[in-house]
This record gives sequence, structure tokens and C-alpha cells, in this order.
Amino acid sequence: MEFGYRIAELFPNEISVVGNDLIPLGCPALQKLGKKGVRVQMTDILDKMGKASAAAQSLHEIITSSEKLANSDGDQKVYFLCDFASNQVVGLLKIGKKKLFIYDQAGVLHELNPICVLDFYIHESRQRVGCGKYYSKQC
Repeated sequence: MEFGYRIAELFPNEISVVGNDLIPLGCPALQKLGKKGVRVQMTDILDKMGKASAAAQSLHEIITSSEKLANSDGDQKVYFLCDFASNQVVGLLKIGKKKLFIYDQAGVLHELNPICVLDFYIHESRQRVGCGKYYSKQC
């Protein structure tokens, strides 16, 4: 997905992580744009990618957005896969803790809070070419 600014100024690496502060770890543009400027651009990226992810999965509501990430308790992170040559954000992987209820072999119910994949999206133009495999090897 293309954006009207250079993504290499936001993301320091081909795969970069963003937490609930909405600032990529090691963001090169932090000095130039300031926190507010970086957050504005990250909000744009997160919201557009989250909307595309929900549409691709035929979900009734968007599960990845800047608002939801900012309001998370800090245990959620979004990894972005970028192609700097084409200035595109190729995909995202959102992880975080999720409350699960699981029965063991004896039929006893247990409440767990494991780290889970909460959302995963690769832009349609880049699907089925190995981006997901590349992602999993790097993260």
C-alpha cells in the first residue's frame, strides 16, 4: 500500500515494530517531524492497513487501528513489512495477549493469557509470493 510520504523516514528497517505510543522503534524521522508528526503518519498507515485487513477477511469491524493500538495496555505490538524501493507498506502482523479459556484432557477449564497473533495482513498485490514466510523468519 502506497502513502504520500517516504516510509523510509518512518521505519528504520524492512521489518519495524510499533507499540502503543504509535512511534516505530528507532524512527529516523522523529527529530525531523517530532512525536506528533510521526503519530499523524502512523495513524494514517495503521488505519488504512487495518481497514484493508478487515475487508480482506470479510470482518464486520476493524480489529487493527491506531486508536485501538494506542488504547492497548502496552502488550500489543504491530510489525510492519516495508518495501523501501517501491515506497510501500507491504503488510502487518499484530501480536498481543488474549484471554483464552481452554479445557484440559480432564475436562477442567483453564483461563490463559498467551501472546497471540491478533491480525495478519499482506497487501493483495504481494500475496502468494513469500512475504508471510519472510515475515515469520525475521520476527
